[in-house]
Amino acid sequence: MKLAFHLVWIIVCMALATAPARGDALVNQLTNHPSPYLAMHGEDPVAWQDWGPDVLQRARRENKLVFLSIGYFSCHWCHVMQRESYKNPEIAAVLNRYFIPVKIDRELEPALDAKLMDFVQSLRGSGGWPLNAFVTPDGYPVYATLYERPQRFLALLQRLSGLWQKERQKITTLAHASLSAGKGPGAPQLDFKRVYRLHTRLSEDAVAVADNMHGGFGMSNKFPMEPELAVLLTIYQRFDHETVLADIITRALDAMMNKALRDHLNGGFFRYTTDPDWATPHFEKMLYNNAQLALLYLRAGELFNREDYTRVGHETCRFMINNMRRPDGAFIGAFSAVDKNGKEGKAYLWDKTELKEALTETEYKLVRQMWNLDEPSAFDNGAYLPVPVVPVKDAAKEIGINPDNARNLYNDAKARLHKRAISKAHPADTKELAGWNGLALASFAEAARMTGNKQYRKIAQGVRDYLANTLWRNGQLIRALHNNKPLGKASLQDYGFVAYGLMQWAMLTNDKKDFELARKIASRGYDVFYTDNGWRMDDGGLIHYGQTRDVIEDGAMPSPSAMLLLAMIRTGNNLDDKKLLDKARAALNSGWHILESNPFQFASRLEAAYVAAGTTAR
Repeated sequence: MKLAFHLVWIIVCMALATAPARGDALVNQLTNHPSPYLAMHGEDPVAWQDWGPDVLQRARRENKLVFLSIGYFSCHWCHVMQRESYKNPEIAAVLNRYFIPVKIDRELEPALDAKLMDFVQSLRGSGGWPLNAFVTPDGYPVYATLYERPQRFLALLQRLSGLWQKERQKITTLAHASLSAGKGPGAPQLDFKRVYRLHTRLSEDAVAVADNMHGGFGMSNKFPMEPELAVLLTIYQRFDHETVLADIITRALDAMMNKALRDHLNGGFFRYTTDPDWATPHFEKMLYNNAQLALLYLRAGELFNREDYTRVGHETCRFMINNMRRPDGAFIGAFSAVDKNGKEGKAYLWDKTELKEALTETEYKLVRQMWNLDEPSAFDNGAYLPVPVVPVKDAAKEIGINPDNARNLYNDAKARLHKRAISKAHPADTKELAGWNGLALASFAEAARMTGNKQYRKIAQGVRDYLANTLWRNGQLIRALHNNKPLGKASLQDYGFVAYGLMQWAMLTNDKKDFELARKIASRGYDVFYTDNGWRMDDGGLIHYGQTRDVIEDGAMPSPSAMLLLAMIRTGNNLDDKKLLDKARAALNSGWHILESNPFQFASRLEAAYVAAGTTAR
């Protein structure tokens, strides 16, 4: 992107200029904010503002850049940058004097986050959080960075403030550079041969990027890649059970459940690992990861006849039910990567002294063998993450106890440690987000349909009722609530995932009224977010970056537009709604040149196209 690289060059070359005149002093607005992430910044010396149109009005009045810092409650590096930079009085003084500083919870503003993530990735070639963007008073991003060390961050602030004073008009002109829009819908008939060919390409791409040594995809840090694995599982089931695809899928599932991505003591999965061998997790636990992985393991257990996969799927469901479900029937969003004292992974890591105090002598000997405690710790504090590397019977033989009794002994040890872990559990982000609960509803509804489990049906019913009766109001979705007032802004993600979840619930109940509710929300999402030039992530917004797109790729969650279209197709088929089907097929018959460039990146979109082409739905 020419704008981004031009600005980087200018920043390097420009020096600090004269300070602007001060207006009325800013004050921190985030104390006691209903978002746990924003509230934790309420005592920072930075005069954080809450995001809204008044921010840009003040920026125009004072002729300052807006500093938008985006993060989330469970993010490790967000906590680090707060401790190092946002609590630093010198850095706070520069931010307060030369910028309008704004803190944003990405989970309340997913569309805004998506826009600025696209911007920072075009600028740097990578993304992540905290995401720190500098925006003109009329809402155009000009520069962005991620985590920075304090002195480097301070120098950047000083250079940018000087640049804005000397080159304001040039920066504004460059920031207004337009990006291309999508081409919009095609004809409402899909070419099945083309869809089938891209499914073949998708499988070939998966083989090309698979890590055959460690499992999963890519060769650096490891993310679960749930949307891609879900589609690969469907392709394997649909097309002749190809052995090479089975190897890729099972190698990834084996690594994720057996190594450090999964919390073997407390249940659930962490968000990702920082190494290619799945050995060192970042410790945040997200609803959307666990909802997708629970269903993925249940499906794989049935398809591959693997009892261990099925067990992990049920265990992950129980983790969500026991730890993330609230009395209103909905699920909270996440658990933080750090404890209340800012220590990463504290509730999950154990040093040898703690283990000896908590366990009997025999139990300690057993876990010492199973968890390989004689090897050096992978963590800075010398503690260990409980990950079984030696089977329980082998460990029992090694220490000279009866292997038949070892399993009960190991379960007793885990129960004892889990009880202690509860007392030092990491803080929870208690927001009940529409889109994420839509994914949870989809998983529990499909799990109930697969297994006949009555509890899963009851859980799905509770989520469905919360979405339908609490977050769907006056013909529109609400992202989240606090004291019965809207919190954040619903985006394409919310409409796509909620419509998809309600469609899966309707597939379970086979009730026409349930299909009609799914159709109503899907239709509303289509009307608001699909245009003659493709998809938009929000309904306008204050930040002017990024145009409409014909296709949206998968990320940690499936493509929201793909899920919305899949809900439209399945609902339209069940209600015999030709108009709805034609809209969905026309939207799917677009952006083929992008899909053909990287099918693996758009796996969910290709699955929606396959279903829309009239083939067997999963």
